[in-house]
Amino acid sequence: MITELLFLTVSAFSIPLLENSSHLQIDHNCHLAINEERHQKDIVLLFSSSPKAELKVQIYHRIPIPVPSSGMLEQLSFNPDTSYDNAQFSVSHELYKELKPDINIYSTTIDTTALATQRFSDHFRLGGYKTLLKVEGIAPSLAFIADRNQAEAFYKCANQPF
Repeated sequence: MITELLFLTVSAFSIPLLENSSHLQIDHNCHLAINEERHQKDIVLLFSSSPKAELKVQIYHRIPIPVPSSGMLEQLSFNPDTSYDNAQFSVSHELYKELKPDINIYSTTIDTTALATQRFSDHFRLGGYKTLLKVEGIAPSLAFIADRNQAEAFYKCANQPF
């Protein structure tokens, strides 16, 4: 009885309780949404790609910040022995949507030049589809880990010829 209970307990905790990421493809429009590890539904990292627009990387959150404004984002590896070159990105903060007078959703967009978003995306892939972010004015450290299959499906979709 105790052995069975122990087995069930270990099995239950080895299966992720929450799905951290999702991939969506509509025609040639590709999206990968990744929930932040500690703030599951309050902070989301979104990669978007379409034939009409370059790769776009945004963070949606409910942390009050002055808008419109700009700042810096630093991308870090989960592996302390690995560092990324040119991992500082300028970001712009905007009000995305006002839900109630005291509840807003903000968007933080990484510099929209193709070089910056591609560099961010390359670091994300190199890190095994996970990354740590430090964003001025939002949080000292944000952790995003995507499901490998969903991330690979996004990159396959984003890199297909149109």
